[in-house]
Amino acid sequence: MAVPLLFQFIFVAVLMKELARAEQETLDEVHARAIISAVDRLFVHAYEASGALYMYAYTQNEFTSQKFDSSIKDINDDLRFLKENSRHDEKVFGYLNIEMQSGIAALRDQKRLIAEGQHFSDNVQRMTGYNRVRKIIHTARSLAGVELAAHGKAPRSFEERRNAIRQVMLVGLIGNLIIAFWIANFFARSIEQRLKRVLSNVDLFSIKQPLLPPLTVTDEIGIVDKAFHEMAENVKRAEKIKQDFVAMIGHDIRTPATTIKTTLDLLDEEASDKLDPELRELVADATGESRRLMTLTNNLLDLPQIEQGRYQIVARSINIADCIRQSIRSLSLYAQSKKSTISAETGDAQVFADSERIVQVLVNLLTNAVKYSPAGSKVHIDVQESDGFVEVVVADDGPGVPDQHIEKIFETYERFNPTDEEQHGMGLGLAICKTIITAHGGTIGVRKSDTGGSAFWFKLPTGDGTN
Repeated sequence: MAVPLLFQFIFVAVLMKELARAEQETLDEVHARAIISAVDRLFVHAYEASGALYMYAYTQNEFTSQKFDSSIKDINDDLRFLKENSRHDEKVFGYLNIEMQSGIAALRDQKRLIAEGQHFSDNVQRMTGYNRVRKIIHTARSLAGVELAAHGKAPRSFEERRNAIRQVMLVGLIGNLIIAFWIANFFARSIEQRLKRVLSNVDLFSIKQPLLPPLTVTDEIGIVDKAFHEMAENVKRAEKIKQDFVAMIGHDIRTPATTIKTTLDLLDEEASDKLDPELRELVADATGESRRLMTLTNNLLDLPQIEQGRYQIVARSINIADCIRQSIRSLSLYAQSKKSTISAETGDAQVFADSERIVQVLVNLLTNAVKYSPAGSKVHIDVQESDGFVEVVVADDGPGVPDQHIEKIFETYERFNPTDEEQHGMGLGLAICKTIITAHGGTIGVRKSDTGGSAFWFKLPTGDGTN
């Protein structure tokens, strides 16, 4: 801000100097005109005095005498004005004043002689008075010329002064525009560079790369950049905590959870007929809960691979019916505990996929279908083949997915009814399903089923993966 202020100060100083010069020239011109006017009046009054004296010599009346005295008084007033306003050397004015006073004394002497009856009739006396008047006028004219020359060069005209001020204002305007453009360009480039720095950090943060060093400026952009770096550090710490948590799950929870699930599965399959109905129901519930615990654990362990882009599949040509049967078998006990039935029309379609991952997808979809459907409902799997893809649909009799959640339900940690305490989950299952299907080159989605529930579907390439 100091640059435009400095320029404005210089511009105003130059303009004021030019205005002061123009004002001084105007005052000088007015003063010179006043001097010239006073000299002109001196001419007139000297001639009037000479003429009045000439008439008085022949008429000797009171009017011409008064006219002569009045002219002499006017001459003295003019001399007084010139003395007070002349800027020239006082010696010049003193010489003029002496000559003027000598001439006035000569004219008064002639008037006195006339009044005493000593009329001057000879040419010598007349020429003496006339020469006095001429000398007075000549000396006054010289004073006017010298007075004007004392001001130096001829003053500029009004048009020249106006043009000079216009030039100063034009230069100031152009200078202001140049400085304004330069400042705007400087700040725009500076702000643009800093904003690009912040946006670059956003991009680096999104791909989990080290951020650029913080900006050293303390303006608003610098504050935002500093806050962004602090947020990134907090996210990094949270990420470390999450990784430690996942590692803890894999090391300290998965092994005992697997043991519990295996024990309950054996107990449910081999000893269920030896248990009374109430205890058998408790074992079935515990088996379902252990299976759910294993699903949550596997989803949490898969999450870091998904986020880091290291989720790999080993695809080969498989029969989709085998994956469906394995999934139904894995959930048979859980479905029985919910008094639900799972049916399928599989056909004999071949897909190019990783069988373990497809089973994982089917188990997730079937688990949700059974979990969110009322007791005694039916879950149906249908397989259709068309246009080089195999479509698998898992339809249930549940409440269905609200329209406002259809677009987001496959996002990480997204649950369309997170306040339902009876339906446990972290919103990872469907996100992992989408990642698996997308890695296979397929698509996944949800729509309304014929019964009003949900129909989750996914499509996989057919054949050996060459299409």
